[in-house]
Amino acid sequence: MTPPLMTAEELLQTNIPNKCTELVRGVLIVREPPGGRHGAVAAELCREIGNHVHAHQFGTVYAETGFTLARNPDTVRGPEIAFVRKDRAENPAPVGFPEFAPDLVVEVLSPSWTARTSSRAFAAPSRRSSSRYAPREVPQ
Repeated sequence: MTPPLMTAEELLQTNIPNKCTELVRGVLIVREPPGGRHGAVAAELCREIGNHVHAHQFGTVYAETGFTLARNPDTVRGPEIAFVRKDRAENPAPVGFPEFAPDLVVEVLSPSWTARTSSRAFAAPSRRSSSRYAPREVPQ
């Protein structure tokens, strides 16, 4: 028996301690959180991008934020870092998941996650895919 499909709103209310969750075509995806080196690389990239965007008032930088990329069935993906141009950014940012794809997505790739897998994971289920996708590998 196939489990019932989940919505973006249901995902927002879902709490699985110590896990990362996303939604792909209504199916809940649960994975382990990234390790320390992965987190340090993501934080440094987010700081650098955020400082640049803030200094030039280009828009909004998001960290670990879910974006609703498709509806019926719903897809919500949460890249490590996302950027949305000022002319597209909601102000204030929504409490729930923004209903669009960011202009830039940065994923830090763990050794077990390839660029091919990651880019397909974020962009494939969406008609609203981001205009730029920038995977970065964790240094060994």
